[in-house]
Parts: sequence; structure tokens; C-alpha cells
Amino acid sequence: MEEADFELRRVLGLLQRQLRLILIVLVVGVGATALVVFSLTPVYQASTLVEVQPRDRNLLDPSGDFNTGASDMTRVASELEIMRSDATILGVVKKEALTSDTEFGPKIGFLDRMLAFLQIRQPVLPDGDAALRRVLQNFDRASSVSQVGLSSIVSMSVRSTDRNRAAELANAWAQTYIDAQVSAKIDSTLNARNVLQARLGQARAAMVAAEQSLDTYIDGNLARIVGETGRADVADLGGNLRDLLAEKNVLSGRFNQAEAGLRQKNWELLTNTLQSDALRELERQREQVAATLEKAAEGPAVNLRAELAGIEQRLGQVADQAVADLRRAVSDNQSRETDLRQRLRTAVLSSALPADMLGEIFDMQQSAELGRQQYQTLMSRTQDLDAQATLQIADSRIISPALAPEQPAFPNTLLSLVGAGVISLAAGVGLAFLRENLVGGLLTEDQTEAVLKLPVAAATPRLRKPPQGSLADLMLTSPLSQLPEAIRRIRVTIDQRLRRFGLEAEGQKGAIVVMVTSSTANEGKSTISLSLARAYGASHKNVCLIDCDLRRPSIEAMAGLPSSDRLLAYLSEDQPAIGTAELVVRDTQPGVYIIGAGERADVPTDHLIGGPNFARLLNQARARFDVVILDTPPVGPVADGLYLAGYADLVLFVVMSGRTSQTEARLALGHLRTALRGHEPIVAVLNGQERASARYKSSYGYSYYSDPS
Repeated sequence: MEEADFELRRVLGLLQRQLRLILIVLVVGVGATALVVFSLTPVYQASTLVEVQPRDRNLLDPSGDFNTGASDMTRVASELEIMRSDATILGVVKKEALTSDTEFGPKIGFLDRMLAFLQIRQPVLPDGDAALRRVLQNFDRASSVSQVGLSSIVSMSVRSTDRNRAAELANAWAQTYIDAQVSAKIDSTLNARNVLQARLGQARAAMVAAEQSLDTYIDGNLARIVGETGRADVADLGGNLRDLLAEKNVLSGRFNQAEAGLRQKNWELLTNTLQSDALRELERQREQVAATLEKAAEGPAVNLRAELAGIEQRLGQVADQAVADLRRAVSDNQSRETDLRQRLRTAVLSSALPADMLGEIFDMQQSAELGRQQYQTLMSRTQDLDAQATLQIADSRIISPALAPEQPAFPNTLLSLVGAGVISLAAGVGLAFLRENLVGGLLTEDQTEAVLKLPVAAATPRLRKPPQGSLADLMLTSPLSQLPEAIRRIRVTIDQRLRRFGLEAEGQKGAIVVMVTSSTANEGKSTISLSLARAYGASHKNVCLIDCDLRRPSIEAMAGLPSSDRLLAYLSEDQPAIGTAELVVRDTQPGVYIIGAGERADVPTDHLIGGPNFARLLNQARARFDVVILDTPPVGPVADGLYLAGYADLVLFVVMSGRTSQTEARLALGHLRTALRGHEPIVAVLNGQERASARYKSSYGYSYYSDPS
């Protein structure tokens, strides 16, 4: 539980330290999203709900609407494809005149405008089929069809920048689909009817041929039938049939002549054919008026023409009635013939005919009966299809017409801002972790301890270098300010760590060696080294501070001492001409002695640091002083510090707040641990913190920005 609380505190501390970065990312993300969202043109989406019947609806068979089966979902899937087909959308395009619509009509694209702007190619609006294809593509992109769950309800949606237009197009799309469905059913029914009608003519001809063959056979063999059976009634029926056929021929001839005369308005032919007294009288009157009309003058001729027209009109009426009577007579004759033939067939079949004759008659009768049944079946089906063609209804229906939406479907302002806030917050937290643990600088003591896995002795404040002297002079001039207090905390931490590791005890012989280093240059390690030396001197200890940064020495200038190259000469000679005592210079702080490096060396110095002369110098310093502080070069760019790490009892690792790369710091620590003799402690110092500890207020009027050393 304590370990979990510790991890939670670490995470909360990280978020607190990186709160500024997180808020910046959040504000930028939400602000950019808001700028984009409010600059976009709102798009509205309207949806029409259509129910697709799983079976074809037939008003002549209502029970079929309730049939269901396993193919219901297949039917719905098929209808979805029909809804989004080009044929259906083309109906909407024509119905709503979308080819001239400003939103869905063909427009010059962005690429074409850019090419025109660059004077590469002049854009041309498509026309004809190309324009129609462009409109179909635009509508297809702005529309969608989806099944609602596993139901037979389909949502047909259209998006438009005009809310009312979106609803109009969605409803027009649904209605076009339903109209096309009805038209397809009517066309299918009429096509089936046409096929049956063609077959109906063949069936009728076959039926008539079968009937005629039977009648012809009976008529031709009537004498034999009478002779074989001896039935007088059959002979009588045959005679009656012959008389009826003769009468039929006369009536049919008169009827045909009467119809021809009526069509041609041949009143003389009609009168002679119909033998009607009324027609004769009217024809006589017509002839008299016509003859008088030929001799009459212009004035009386008008009245005669009217009279002639009236007579001809009455002639037509009387002739129509006479032709109708003649038609009925022909029909009655046909009925009597049919009845008489049926009676004759029955009588013949009931007679004791020879087997061969009976078989032939029976076969012909069966053929005629089958032809009649087939004809009646086809006739009935044809009539049903005619009725269905006029009574077709759609298998689908609109259950919820689209209404103009109140809110745009895109962009969803609230959802976009909330989503941007969540994503930006997550991105900010991710960047915070990345900056904290990988690429960012070290800002606080907790972060430094968490990232480097080192105890942090103190965090020194960020102060500006004074015009004269150095920040290390605060140990002398302002011992109660923030920097001296932080240095004293470093000294206490060093003593505690040395005691914990058993490297310092009462009465111990030989000085402790503290190595002060950093990962890169300009992190303030020289200021820390001189300040720490003065802090030990103030606690009545003899301290030797050795400037081991031979490539960039700074301790002498920082302490206000004259520059000397005696150390470089001492380390360079095989047999030094001077003793170690001549290298030591007393500092302003009592108990502090400094061995400076003089001017910058222009040659590699790692062999000097790793040579026997430096080891001899350090051994003599251990024997003479209580504390030896080594101000070493940064371990990242040069190898000198790695040689010096082998002499150290404790390493003080300085990092500059907000500037030292975490990667460089961890890499430098890895090199240091490899270079140590054993497991000597390493203690970190966070230098130049922006918000220093408020335990003490600085009485010094400058802000520390950077230390070039």
C-alpha cells in the first residue's frame, strides 16, 4: 500500500510540475479545434424511415402479406442495394433537378481552381453524361442507407448545408424508391400478361381446331352412325343442325352486308339487306329531298340540307337498331347451334357405336375438353394479371418522413470540443511524461530524484551573477541568503551519506575526497565546488579545492586569485621541479586552500589527470587536509572526469534546472558508476532552480541566471 501511495505521489507530483505544459497543450488543442469547428459550414442530416415488407404485397391475395420466412433479411439487403443504386438516385436527380442545384450540381473542383490560378489549365464544367455522373457522385457522397438493427426498417439519410433541403431530398429519395418499386411491379405484371396473351391465342386456336375436328367427324360420319345404331333421333338432330347451319349462313351474310352498309352509310344497300319498311320510307324521303336539293336555290337549300341531315340521322338510328336485332339473331342462332351440337354429341356417344369409331370420337372430345380448360385457365390468369396491373401497391412504405433537423450533424460543436479537450489533455499528459522522463529538463528535486534515482542534496536558487566577484562570494558576504543555506544543506547531506556508507568516522585519518561534476558544461559545478569548500572552511575544517578542469579552469578567477600554470607544469613534468606545497594558495575564507589550473590547456589533459603526478598530489592532499574537493570537467564531453572518479569517496552530480537533458544526465551517471572504485555514493544537486525554497529570502539583489563555469 505504501509503495502504491508513493507511486501515486510521484505521478501527482509529475502532473503538478508539468501543469503548465499540460494547460498549454489543452488550450492550444481546444482553441485550434474551436477555430476549425466554427469556421466550417454546418451540414444537416435528415432521415426518412422506410419499412420494407419481407413479401410482395398483393391486394388480390391479402393473406400473402403475413407470410414470413428465412429470406426476410435477404429481401431487406436486396432492397438496400436497390435504394442506393444509380437508377434510383437518377430518379431523384431528375425529380429534384439536381443537375442545376448549386450544392449537388457539377462544380469546378479545388484542383482545377489551383491549376487555373497557376495558369496551367483552364477549368471547364462537365456537361451531358459527365455532368450527370458528377451529380450522381455528389449525391452518393451526401447520402447513406442503413438497416435499423435487425429489423425491416431502413433509414435513408441525406446531408445538405440547407436543413430544409436535406429533408426534401430524403423524402424525395424515399418516394422515388417506392414509385420505382410500384412501376417495376406493374411492368413485371404486364410483361407476364403479354406472354399469356400470346399463349392465349394459340390455346384458342387449338381449342377451336379440336372442336371443329370433332364436329367435322360427326357430320361426315352421321349417315354411318345412324346406319350402325339405327337411332332416328340422331338423324333428326343432324337434319335440324343442317337447317340451322343454312339459316346461320343466311343471317351471317345479311349481318356482314348490313355492317358494311352502315359503315359506308350506303342507305340503299342497308334497305335492300335489312328489308325494313321504315328504312324504305326514310330512304324514299331522303331521295326526294336530295333530288329537290339539287334544283333548289341558295336560300332554300340550307333548310333542305338540314332536313336531309335529319333524315340521314334517323336512317342511321333505324339501321343501328336493325343491325343490333340482326346481331342478336346471329347470336341466338350460334347458341342454338352450340346446344344442338352438344345434344348431337351426347346422343352419338350414348349410342352403341363400333369400338374404333367410339375411340376416335372419345379422343377428339377429350382433346377439345382439354383445349377448352387450358384456354379458360389462361383467360382467367390473363384477367387476373390485368386486374393486378391496376391494383399494384408498393411492398415498402414510409413510416416516418424526414423533418428539417434543428442541429447540424457536422460539425458537432460540443462533441468536437469535448473530444478535443480529452485528446489534448491526454496529449498534454503524454508530453508531460515524455518531458519529465525523456527529453525535458529537470525542474524540481522530486523529479530529479525520480528520474536519476539519486538522493538530491539541495536545490540552489537561480541568481544573476553579480557585476564583480562570483556567486560563491555570497558564502562570505551574505551567509544567511538562499544560496549559502543550500550549500550548507549539501555539506550536511555529504556528511550523512559518507557516514551511512562508512567512509567517515571519528578520528579517521586522511581526507575525504568529494568529486563535483556534471553531465555537460555551464551547469554551475565550479560555483558549487568553491561554495562547498567555503562552507567546510566555515565549519573549521581544512579544505583543499583542486581545479581539475584543465581545459577550462575557472576556480582562480572565481575566487579572485591570480592565475598560475604551476599545476599544469607540475603534472606535465616527469620529475616536477616544484613541490606540492608551492601549488596551494590560501582563499579568503579561513581553512580553504585552492590549487588552480591557470590558463586553459590546448592539449588533451586526460593523460595528465590519470598520471602518477596527480595521484601523488592527491595522496599528499589527503594526508594534509580534512576534505579534498575536486572540481572536474563534465563527464559527458571529455574523459578527464572518468579518471578522477576513481579517487572519489563521494560524487556530487550537478544538474542545471530546466536545461540539463535527462538523457544526457542518465548517460553521464552510467559512465560515472562504471568509473567508480566500488559503490561510492552519488548525490545530486539541482542548480539554478527558478522557484527556490522559500525557507529563506535572499538579501542579495541579483537574480542568478547562469554560471558560465
